[in-house]
Amino acid sequence: NGRIKMLGDPAEVIREFLGTHGTVEKKEVNVGGPVLRVESLSKKYFSVDRGVINAVNGVSMDIKEGEIFGIVGTSGAGKTSLTNILTGNLEPTGGMVEMKVGDEWINMCEPGYYARGRAKPYIGLLYQEYDLYPHRTVIENMTD
Repeated sequence: NGRIKMLGDPAEVIREFLGTHGTVEKKEVNVGGPVLRVESLSKKYFSVDRGVINAVNGVSMDIKEGEIFGIVGTSGAGKTSLTNILTGNLEPTGGMVEMKVGDEWINMCEPGYYARGRAKPYIGLLYQEYDLYPHRTVIENMTD
């Protein structure tokens, strides 16, 4: 309900919180093969007063089927540029992004309906400002 329950030393507050909620059960999750591949991705912006800005600089990663994946960073770290490139909404300066749809790998850097446009219906993002439904699980909030 938004009320402050306790003030004090962070270690004491955490201990009190954990004591009221018990332990969190960790479930084993099986993930499949890669569904998104990123290699040496970069995005540079050019500014008259600031020069070259390396918003995304050499990012390489695989995201596997069934994996919950988050991109976390400080303001200005390049999170929005990276997600816009991954979703095909922004052209990278360099590198490669491929998304698996069915048995086919689609080049997300190639514009057009018959290129990255085929993958766009399968892409979803959840930003931190999103309003979560309290009666749903994390998975339900992300996929519904």
